[in-house]
Amino acid sequence: SYISANSLGGVSGRVIGGVTADLWGWSDTFLFMAGVNLLLLTAFIFLLPPSARFRPRRFRLPKVARNLHKHLSNPLLLLAYLIGGFNFFIFVNQYSYATFLLADAPYHLSTKMLGLLFLTYLSGSLSSALSGHWMRQISQPIGMAIGIVLMILGSLTTLIPSLYGIIVGLLLSAFGFFFTQSIASSWVSHNAHFAKASSSSLYLVFYYLGASFGGFYLDPFWQWLSWEGVVLGAIFVLTGTLMAAVILERISTKSVDEQLC
Repeated sequence: SYISANSLGGVSGRVIGGVTADLWGWSDTFLFMAGVNLLLLTAFIFLLPPSARFRPRRFRLPKVARNLHKHLSNPLLLLAYLIGGFNFFIFVNQYSYATFLLADAPYHLSTKMLGLLFLTYLSGSLSSALSGHWMRQISQPIGMAIGIVLMILGSLTTLIPSLYGIIVGLLLSAFGFFFTQSIASSWVSHNAHFAKASSSSLYLVFYYLGASFGGFYLDPFWQWLSWEGVVLGAIFVLTGTLMAAVILERISTKSVDEQLC
């Protein structure tokens, strides 16, 4: 539910931003979105319920550093961090380059229509909400792998030279990305047996670092082959995260077998 709401937030910000930018220009849009954020912050402060089953502890840097090192030394966690980070590395920046593609010939979409493109995130809201139910049937690493395969298929579908093909491809990619994201974040919380807050925070560090640097990675591909290059660069990385999910499945299966023995 949390990841589903996360994707809804992504949809809302981009759609509202696109519409208002088309009406008022970018500078007034920034002011408007700042006001929306201020209202949401105020609501957050007054509506958030008190913490439950949480015991605050004194901050000690050496202990925090040891905990982070142990998390990064645990392959069950590290692989999930890499999967989450590199998937977002591709996913969010593909949308950036998709707007360049669709703003140019032969599509010539307006700023408002480009904002509406992010409604394709809604398939991710659905997949993340359903992922918990589906994970009762298969293992979590296999679920991550399925989501990554859908991202690859979605990327390839965007090569169809039509607006409808691109939209279907983005719907597939969003469905696969948020499906994997919800499973990976859940995996981290279940496989960190101590300092769970820091293990989850590390996942978010990898996740948002991926979002920050993915644009730099995809830019040479865009300059080289335009959108086809972006898809090629995406598949390189997604093949790596797919392999990481397969390795994670093998490690977790081996770990379970050793515990049973």
